[in-house]
Amino acid sequence: MNIIILLLVSLIALLTVVVFFISRKYFLYSLFITYPVIAQAVRITIDLPGFTSNVSMFYGFVVFLLTLTGIFLYPSFDDITVVTLLFFFYCLSTFTFSSSPLLTIKESLKIGTWMLLVPFAMRHIKTEDDVFMLSNFSLFMVLVVSFSILLSKLGLFGRMIGYNAGVTVAIGGYYNQSGIADIFALCIPLLLLNVFYKKRQILFTIGVGISFLCLLLTYVRGSLVAFILGFFYLFYILFRYTNVRISFHFIVLFAIVSMTFGVFYMTNKDTAFSRWKVEAELYKENKIEKLGSGRIGDIEFCTNYYLHQMDFLKKIFGDGFGTTGLISKSGKISHNAFLQVLLGCGIVGISLFLMYLALIYFKLKALIMNIKEKKIFAALGLMVTVMLILLLSREGATEFFSFYVPSIYSGSIIGFYKHSLSKKPSKKVRV
Repeated sequence: MNIIILLLVSLIALLTVVVFFISRKYFLYSLFITYPVIAQAVRITIDLPGFTSNVSMFYGFVVFLLTLTGIFLYPSFDDITVVTLLFFFYCLSTFTFSSSPLLTIKESLKIGTWMLLVPFAMRHIKTEDDVFMLSNFSLFMVLVVSFSILLSKLGLFGRMIGYNAGVTVAIGGYYNQSGIADIFALCIPLLLLNVFYKKRQILFTIGVGISFLCLLLTYVRGSLVAFILGFFYLFYILFRYTNVRISFHFIVLFAIVSMTFGVFYMTNKDTAFSRWKVEAELYKENKIEKLGSGRIGDIEFCTNYYLHQMDFLKKIFGDGFGTTGLISKSGKISHNAFLQVLLGCGIVGISLFLMYLALIYFKLKALIMNIKEKKIFAALGLMVTVMLILLLSREGATEFFSFYVPSIYSGSIIGFYKHSLSKKPSKKVRV
């Protein structure tokens, strides 16, 4: 059975390469279908000299090579591209002083893959129709992942896992519930693009409902909080910088989200808030280190490690990216991408990483403040970027399955405006 799956993954990888050389933008679209399918075979391993990989990582490496090729085929010295490449190659170079060089190389390729998709998308998404295609394919992605969860609940495919506080979660063939929760949360802004522009509005509103319901069924609080805060931020941006006001489809959307939450609560009364109640009890008992499934304890440990156990040079240049799991008392990553980058790449690396995120955010912010048309594109790009930053504060930086969606979308929006404004010399908006 494993041989058959390996052959299918190899075939999909080959088709991805073919699509890449036919059309770069369809290569981006294809990732919304191929990777959610392949990621379900994450537990099938491939033994390589020195370390063990899996089919998901193999496909991710193919995507990395194609993305890097696409960037160098269309060289550009814009600030986002330069900073991204500087960070990636510095991150990779830390293998020279890492305690586990192969691990550092592997983790650097993971973070590089989703980060490089931003400058890649900037080069190849040029029209309004290209952007709407991303929204269309995000619906397919939601359907693929939700169908896998449904099959898991029916006992036909994948698995159910026992979660804390007496919760059982269907995760299909995926590694865990956290990654799929991020996907459901991050796909909602892309789906909203069609909702706001009234293109197949009913279909995509239903898509938002499905995505939000599946997000609730994962019981992952961090992704839910990131979506809620991102949603409020979207309304702030729309009211501050656009003429968009409360309209019928806004009311319908709010009603859909509210009814979805109501259905979730009514069908899961015993478990809907059980994880929150357990956390409250731990807090009352002063067991702060166990909050967030141990995340706070890991963050405290890694912070103290950086401040008190790393020498001056390591604080500046890092200890080798991706090795925090080797020093953490739980054997896990720091559950905070910023801390993970700081430990692995030092002040040099974290400065470049923060610059990368800041450039994306402020470019989108400048666009929505200065352009007169299609402001909702930039508004949703800002929502996705804010959600990405929030998720990075609770997860490791190497979660390609979680982060490639916001990378493609934010890069696409910047690229769309860049190509649109290049046709209008009178506009003085720097992208």
